[in-house]
Amino acid sequence: MLRGITGLLYVAILVGSLLLGPYFFYSILLLLAVLSLNEFANIVKKSEIILPSKWIMIITGVLLFLSVVLHATGYWQLTPFHVLPALIVIILVMELFKNKKHPIINTAVTVFGVVYIALPLSLLNYLSVYPANSVHEYTPGLVLGFFILLWTYDTFAFLTGMSMGKNLMFERLSPKKTWEGALGGFLFTLLSAYLISLFSGLFSLLQWLIIGAIIALFATFGDLIESMFKRSLHLKDSGKVLPGHGGLLDRLDSVFVAAPAVYIYIEIIKIFMS
Repeated sequence: MLRGITGLLYVAILVGSLLLGPYFFYSILLLLAVLSLNEFANIVKKSEIILPSKWIMIITGVLLFLSVVLHATGYWQLTPFHVLPALIVIILVMELFKNKKHPIINTAVTVFGVVYIALPLSLLNYLSVYPANSVHEYTPGLVLGFFILLWTYDTFAFLTGMSMGKNLMFERLSPKKTWEGALGGFLFTLLSAYLISLFSGLFSLLQWLIIGAIIALFATFGDLIESMFKRSLHLKDSGKVLPGHGGLLDRLDSVFVAAPAVYIYIEIIKIFMS
């Protein structure tokens, strides 16, 4: 019950911000990025070996996010792929003044946190202006479809796995994730993609089915990758901010991997349509 209530509030906040307009949606995404970076820095510091700079990670993540928003909305010509190398240089220079042990590890983890968390959430801003990229008009249909498909997969993979799951997928990483659950989530995601195609004029049925398949596949990878990180740090959950779910990283793990995959597919579509 607690997990369900928390999940509904999470969905309501994200969908509500999407429908209220770009400023609300970008603000919620930025807040999620900051809180997730903070949570990531806190859990890796528990190793007592990895000591990334939390505030440098958060500040560079925010700068990357804002650069994407400005570029996606047409206010700035520099892409995030121009900005990211400069931010990495800043992280390297700042490490000089910390005088900490293991500077290579600290720097690598700081950069990884920005790339793993801030960059995928930032890429959702590009999806929010598709297909009107030329005029940078906010069109939330694709992002809404992305989250519907993602939540469909997560929900039905969980339900199918709980009711029918017998064959473990990655026992050393996730003792509850099963092949039956993944298959159930995949099939229901394709069904959801079909239903979305009936009401959305953005893509054809085939393209929505491909997007659904991409999301189901990479959401699975995202969940397993997060489990791998937590096991390496001897953690069950990344935090306690979401009752019944754990931390934000536990809730957003599939987004971190699925969002870049969908972004790449959309860029490929744009190339062939131009």
